[in-house]
Amino acid sequence: MADIIARLREDGIQKRVIQEGRGELPDFQDGTKATFHYRTLHSDDEGTVLDDSRARGKPMELIIGKKFKLPVWETIVCTMREGEIAQFLCDIKHVVLYPLVAKSLRNIAVGKDPLEGQRHCCGVAQMREHSSLGHADLDALQQNPQPLIFHMEMLKEHLALPYLPSPLLQLPAPLPVLRHASVYIKAFIY
Repeated sequence: MADIIARLREDGIQKRVIQEGRGELPDFQDGTKATFHYRTLHSDDEGTVLDDSRARGKPMELIIGKKFKLPVWETIVCTMREGEIAQFLCDIKHVVLYPLVAKSLRNIAVGKDPLEGQRHCCGVAQMREHSSLGHADLDALQQNPQPLIFHMEMLKEHLALPYLPSPLLQLPAPLPVLRHASVYIKAFIY
């Protein structure tokens, strides 16, 4: 575990374990689903809470390797064991897109389209295009980026199965190509 913490520090992430998890550190392969609660806090003396999945009543589910818009979450989740609670202080370079991600998560929590008001482009272009995200705290963070603290509780992880459609929903095999279609057409005409 010490080597994982050292690698995180080199990358601008400080981990502090609050409660040890159970078992061994899982092998987070691509496709692994991690379910966790998170709380995002300012890194100032007050530690003001920006977002809290418990307050919304639903944990976050993240599938490793699916290129989530906030890559630091994949990085930190992959250092946690089931039942572990930890805090991660993350440098600005890791959290610059947090306001956009938080807006999407807030929209989802109230049943709105997570991409409401956005167009298809990179996150930095989105930030420049919108003068307001519709949330004063996220607007302030977007205007004045700062390190953030993620308080995470790993609930469970498991390898997500790939989508396999039901055999009942599968289409029949394609029809063979007819070499002399005109013969069949004539048969229907006469």
